[in-house]
Amino acid sequence: MCRERGFAIIAAIFILVVFSVLGAAMVTMTTVANEKTTLDVQQARAFRAAQAGLEWGFYQIRKANASTCTATGINVALDANTLNGFTVTVTCTSIAVNEAGSPSLTQVTSVACNAPAANGQCPGTPASETYAERKLMGIIAK
Repeated sequence: MCRERGFAIIAAIFILVVFSVLGAAMVTMTTVANEKTTLDVQQARAFRAAQAGLEWGFYQIRKANASTCTATGINVALDANTLNGFTVTVTCTSIAVNEAGSPSLTQVTSVACNAPAANGQCPGTPASETYAERKLMGIIAK
């Protein structure tokens, strides 16, 4: 009589295939989570850059030098250490108010992005999945 052998090899191959599929799924999930975290950080940095541009615009209007903040947009220099790679374009637009004694109002718009358009200003063109952009607007009375 001949004894049959080889049942253990089938079970071992099955277990190897299952663990390989689980390992590949874990690698994919880890990669996606890392990319999402990187994009979240870029979006937070874009928000802070846009906030800095908005504050710069408010300062320009408050110090009575509104000619530096115009409707055509101006790029604001940022700190090279914390917001490296971001461009901020700030525009200021007067708002007409038809009431006597009311202050003059100016709308300040700040757009920050990490891939500016060909003219060097934001908003840019989303060329990759790591593109980050934030736009903030505020109104200031003078």
